[in-house]
Amino acid sequence: NPLGIAKNYLAILGKKLAEGNQVAGELEIIREELDRIPRIVYGLTESEKTVGTADKRCDINSLVRDLAVVAESAIPPGKHIGVTTRISQDLPIIHTDPSRFRQLLLNLLLNALEASPDGGEIGIEAYTSIDHRGETQVMSTVRDAGPGIAVERLKCLFEPQASDKAGQHAGLGLAIVKTLAIELDMTVAC
Repeated sequence: NPLGIAKNYLAILGKKLAEGNQVAGELEIIREELDRIPRIVYGLTESEKTVGTADKRCDINSLVRDLAVVAESAIPPGKHIGVTTRISQDLPIIHTDPSRFRQLLLNLLLNALEASPDGGEIGIEAYTSIDHRGETQVMSTVRDAGPGIAVERLKCLFEPQASDKAGQHAGLGLAIVKTLAIELDMTVAC
């Protein structure tokens, strides 16, 4: 119900603003993120791996461009962090759940934003690489200009653990990334 009310007021606000207004893009991002919340909650209640993931198609280049805009809008006021993208135009469409893959990358981007100092930069890339078997694989990386992770934390990086961050951080972000990667039959590494 609260999401429905928020979406209704968002629609009203959109109608009050003239089409083509420069905030129209931001309103669309808000609407898309509100639409994702029920899907995320539903996904948390599923006990099995998503059925039919191989039937879903994901355009990584489009996803990376969209997430760069979301990351820019998530930069805290007064903090100056650059957001860069590097994508290969010839990336194949991959067969995965776009919503869950988006959540995985978004968690990494938000962590990168929190780790980056004022004046720093985060980047998201998508490209192809050849694995140890000689097969082409699609790679996506997120990087930041933060201080790095203590060596003793690296061995349990993707496990739930107490957060070093201030505020309301439960230390679950990277554990969720790992869970999503497993569900999507992907590999995540640092």
